[in-house]
Amino acid sequence: MKNYAIYEIVVNSSNSFEFKDIVSTLSNSKVTKVYKGNNTPGVKILETGGILEDIEYQFDDSPVLKAGDKAIVFLKKYEGPIIEAQGGFVVSGVFQGKFDIDKTTGLIKPNEHKKGKLSSVKSVSELIVK
Repeated sequence: MKNYAIYEIVVNSSNSFEFKDIVSTLSNSKVTKVYKGNNTPGVKILETGGILEDIEYQFDDSPVLKAGDKAIVFLKKYEGPIIEAQGGFVVSGVFQGKFDIDKTTGLIKPNEHKKGKLSSVKSVSELIVK
């Protein structure tokens, strides 16, 4: 995997915690489809934000992945001090690299917080640039 990976995932579990006064969430996800990157059964994804002590923290108006969520994610390797996230990934471009999939229709959900061309993306083929 050179710069980034693109996976379709289903979140198995997520855990929010505080590290140096910043709430973060580590999600364990099953990879259901590989668009780019190594073939792997699962990935750990670290995001800033989450739910801690019944308070939801969001950064860049982007809620974190939760158990049961389906999404297409553009990921890059995590490099940092959080031990639990070692070997894991972060979403490339924060909200720009995460596209939620509607569990009923299988289509990409519209994203109000995304601007420009990203707000109208409805299918995977519109995301993948060769």
